[in-house]
Amino acid sequence: MAVLVRLASATPYTRMSLNEIGVAVKGGIVTLAGWVDSFTKRWGAEEAAYRVLGLKAVRNDIEIRIPGSSERTDSGIASAAGLRSSRIRVRDG
Repeated sequence: MAVLVRLASATPYTRMSLNEIGVAVKGGIVTLAGWVDSFTKRWGAEEAAYRVLGLKAVRNDIEIRIPGSSERTDSGIASAAGLRSSRIRVRDG
């Protein structure tokens, strides 16, 4: 229960609804499962779980599913980073 409270009260950037993530605790090990729409939320959930006293470990099985409207191609990422697209050849030897 303490893990759920931590998840619900995370920072505004990592706050998520409790129906996004499943939490299981067994033998002092917390397993986080489900999916979120950002890496920030995934990391925030893990950090929140680690703040609960008495845990031995946290297993983070949360998947990141970026909304289709936010997906970018490799060339789009390179362009946004100010890089030129180029062809690179690698030869044996």
